[in-house]
Amino acid sequence: TDANRPKRLDKYAGLGGYVVFPGGEITFWHIRLPRRIVQTVPIHVTERLAPEITLAVTPALQHCQLLQRIDNMAATCSLQRQRSSDPRLQDLELIHLHQTGRKRVSTLTLWIDTKSNLWADLLSRGEIAEFKRLARAAGFVSLTEIDLARAMIPRDLPDMFRRLHTMTSLLPSKTRLARP
Repeated sequence: TDANRPKRLDKYAGLGGYVVFPGGEITFWHIRLPRRIVQTVPIHVTERLAPEITLAVTPALQHCQLLQRIDNMAATCSLQRQRSSDPRLQDLELIHLHQTGRKRVSTLTLWIDTKSNLWADLLSRGEIAEFKRLARAAGFVSLTEIDLARAMIPRDLPDMFRRLHTMTSLLPSKTRLARP
């Protein structure tokens, strides 16, 4: 998974992720971040949000083991330790435990350097055609795109964007954009 937050607000800011299944099938998703999230919620929080979206919108992720690769150390450590001093990451951890328990998924989270996270980076930048081209060039023939505007997101998964925006606005100002 990946989150992209360029410094200029007129550039594409988004989230994206993909899952490679046995047999060479890839399921992927992407979404443009709302402007209020880009302006208020720090990148380490949106990076931590992306794996939860992957779990929520990928129906085939049930009764399995999942290797997650994230190129943000704060998000990676939060998942590995299953706790954080940042209340937003702690909230996402509770959502993670609920989702993995409900779907019977065990996860292993590893840090990946940004240069090696090219495919997820392309999705988070909205470069979907290039992602598909590289995946097909690598031999993946089955590419399933999840349209988040139409995807059946489980009702028990909260509106994470609104929730994170609200939590950020309630934090003391020096804590809002601080890294954990």
